[in-house]
Amino acid sequence: MPDAVHIYHRQELLLLRHGAEILCQETDTADIRNWLAAGFPVIVRRPGTTAEGIHCGIPLPISGGLRRIPFCVRQKAVQKRLALPRLQDCLDVLPKGRPVSEKLLSINPEVFGSLAWQYLTGQEFLHAQSDLDLLIRVRNPGELQELLHALPGIATPFCDIEILLWNDRAFSWREWATSASSILVKSDHQVFLLPKSLLTGNQPDSAAIAAAACDALREELETYPKPGLVSFLDNGSHEDMTAEHFTKAIAVLPDFFRKLAEAGARQDGFAALQKMGLNAERKMFEATGGINTHRGAIFSLGLLCAAVGRKFATESSLSLGEIVRNCWGSDILQSRNPGSHGDQVRRRYGVRGAAAEAASGFPAVYRHALPELCSLPERNAARMQAFFALLETVDDTTLLHRGGKEGSGFAARAAAEFLRAGGAGRPDWECRAAAIHQEFIRNKWSCGGIADLLATAIFIQQMEGVMRR
Repeated sequence: MPDAVHIYHRQELLLLRHGAEILCQETDTADIRNWLAAGFPVIVRRPGTTAEGIHCGIPLPISGGLRRIPFCVRQKAVQKRLALPRLQDCLDVLPKGRPVSEKLLSINPEVFGSLAWQYLTGQEFLHAQSDLDLLIRVRNPGELQELLHALPGIATPFCDIEILLWNDRAFSWREWATSASSILVKSDHQVFLLPKSLLTGNQPDSAAIAAAACDALREELETYPKPGLVSFLDNGSHEDMTAEHFTKAIAVLPDFFRKLAEAGARQDGFAALQKMGLNAERKMFEATGGINTHRGAIFSLGLLCAAVGRKFATESSLSLGEIVRNCWGSDILQSRNPGSHGDQVRRRYGVRGAAAEAASGFPAVYRHALPELCSLPERNAARMQAFFALLETVDDTTLLHRGGKEGSGFAARAAAEFLRAGGAGRPDWECRAAAIHQEFIRNKWSCGGIADLLATAIFIQQMEGVMRR
C-alpha cells in the first residue's frame, strides 16, 4: 500500500524529525538546523502541501533580525502535528500595556505570530509595535455570523485577527471591518477576492454567485487524492494537464457564471444558457491552450448558477436541483454533442452520464455527496468522502471511455469497499485512497465527471446554506 500523503494547511505547527532533509537556500541551512536542534516547531506556509513537499517556515527572533526563512520538507520529515497555543496560555508573555478583555478570552482564540513564537521558544520576538496575532476558527456559517457580530465590541486595535472558515479559507478581521464589498481570502494555495455577501448571509448578487462557483472549482482542485485526477500534488493519469491549467481556466470563468445567473433571473430558456456555456468553453480552451479542464463543470455549474438566479428572482421554495430539472430538464435530455467522448460512450454503453444527472435534478449529489460533504470536520477528508460516494453510484462517461466496463466496475467496487471500511473517517484513509489513486494512474483511468459533480456538491452546499440563513 502506498505511503500516506497527509495534507498540511497554512498556520499548522509541525514538529520535524531529527536530521530531516531540508530543501532550502544554502545560506539558510545553518539557521534552520539550529532551530530544529533546539526542538522548536515550524509553521506551514502557503502553498501548503504540493508535489515539492510541505512548505514550511520559521522566524528568527529580534536578535536575528526577525527574518522569516522559507523551506520545504518531505512527508517523512514530519514527526507530529502540534496545536497552536491559546491566548489564555500566553498571558504571562504579553507585553505590559497590552491588556485583553475577558470577552476576548472567552472565545478562546489561538495565537500565531510573534507572541506564539515567544511563548513556544522563550526567545524575544515581541517589541513595542508588535500586533497580537490571533486565529479564530468557525465551523459553520452560523458561528461566523455570531463572531462577526461580537468582534466589534471585543477586538482591540492591536489585535490582528484571522478568521479560518470551515472550508479552509481565511480572511482578516481588519479587512472585513472596512467598507469594501469584497474581502481578500486566503487558501492554502492562492489568494483571491470573494464578495462579503457570500459570508454574511445576505442574498448574493450575480457576481457573488459566480464567485461561489469558481471557488467550488478551486476546492475540487485542492482535493487529494481523487483517483486519477489532477490536484496540486500530482497530475494523476493526465500527461497533458496540470493544476496550472485548471487555475488558468478558473480565472476566465467568473464573467460567464455571472451572465448565467443573470439569465436565470430573467427566466431565459435553455438555448440561451447553452449559448453562454459554449462561449465559456471557448474561453476555457483559449486559457488552457486547448486543454479540456472544465467542460463538464461549465455545464453543471452553469445550470446551477442560472437556477440560483431564477430562485431569488421568483422567490421559489424549490431546491436548485429541482429548478434545473423542472425548468430545463427535458431540453437537457434532447441536447447532443455529436462526436464527443461522452456521446460515444452513451451510444456504446447506454448511459447518459452528466446530462441525465442534471436533467433529473442532480439526485446523486443530493442523496449521496451532500450528506457525506457534511459528515466530517476536516474539509479534504469530507470532500474525498463525497467523491467516493459519487464514484460508487454514478456512471462516469470519462471513466467508461478510458477504462470501459473493467475500469468502471473496479471504481465502483473500490469506492464501495472504501466507504464500507469507514471511509475518510478512519485514521488510515489516506493510504487506502492513495492505493486506489495509484491503480487509476497505472491504468491511465480518469473520472472527470465525478470531479465535476464534487464541485457541484460544494457549490450547492454553499448556495443553499446561504438560502437557509
